[in-house]
Amino acid sequence: MFKASFLLKALPQRSLISVSALYSTSSKASSNSLHSQEQLSLLKARLDIPFNNIQILSQALTHKSFDHARVPTNERLQWIGTKVLNLYIADFLMSKYSDLSATQLQDLHQAHFGLFKLADFAKKFDLQNNIIWNPPSNNRSAQNYEGLNKVLGKSFQALIGAIYSDQGALAAHKFIQNHLLPSPIDLDLVLDLDNPKSKLLSIASSKNLTPLVSRILKESSQFTPTPNYLVGLFADSKKIGEGIIYTLLISFTPFLFHLHPIPISPLNPSNYIYPFFSLSPLGFGSSPKLAESNAAKDSLIRYFSKDDRSQASASLSETSEDSITFFSSL
Repeated sequence: MFKASFLLKALPQRSLISVSALYSTSSKASSNSLHSQEQLSLLKARLDIPFNNIQILSQALTHKSFDHARVPTNERLQWIGTKVLNLYIADFLMSKYSDLSATQLQDLHQAHFGLFKLADFAKKFDLQNNIIWNPPSNNRSAQNYEGLNKVLGKSFQALIGAIYSDQGALAAHKFIQNHLLPSPIDLDLVLDLDNPKSKLLSIASSKNLTPLVSRILKESSQFTPTPNYLVGLFADSKKIGEGIIYTLLISFTPFLFHLHPIPISPLNPSNYIYPFFSLSPLGFGSSPKLAESNAAKDSLIRYFSKDDRSQASASLSETSEDSITFFSSL
């Protein structure tokens, strides 16, 4: 504890991150912008952010699917932007909804500021006409709606990372406060989300969406000491939900010396927190079934109304939530 406090006090409060530190190793050699100067100037004016380095804006809008080995892409900007976004949004939600549980706050965060909602914010700034990416080779049609929205959401996270890196924590906080936090919050979205697999099964049966199928889309448990699973939930071959579970312990590290401090309260900007963390295993495993449960919850939030969930609650059978799975086998 003493060591962490010492580190926090020792940190410079306005240190800027070198843009080169945000490039992937293989892309440091090239810094040529893939956007025209006119594009970047128009977007800069639309965002109302006086970027010192306009090229960081181009990098934020370049997805790793595009010529990943030779141009600066936005993975690292997205990584830091996600941390900054999550911190300020968590502070906002906790302050405004002090009576909600941690689970409900997380559900509210996902419902209103998850990746697909961030895509909506991105469209307000016309990012869909400025991002550079390559759709999967097996789906290059204009109908690749979900893929586009994922890339847009990640690009918006990278944009926050670019603002934070170029302008500092206060500018990033002001942008989030002006453009994200005023959006309406619907508490109904996070009601009746307990037993998500049971409710989804009941709703799917009533709407003839069965059979539901869960598939592991990504896993790293075989190659890392920190298991994580990404599970997709499908109905009639259409993905209707996605969930992930990590077994991580967040801790401060000496890398904090490279960061901007983030004021956690606009009313008291002298209170700072630093958004970089190291990740280490908690010591117990996770499972695809937990990720599947999160995928079911994601589906309930994104596709079904509170009335649907309430009706499902009334018609739930005695089947245990833990016994329900949409995996054919594990």
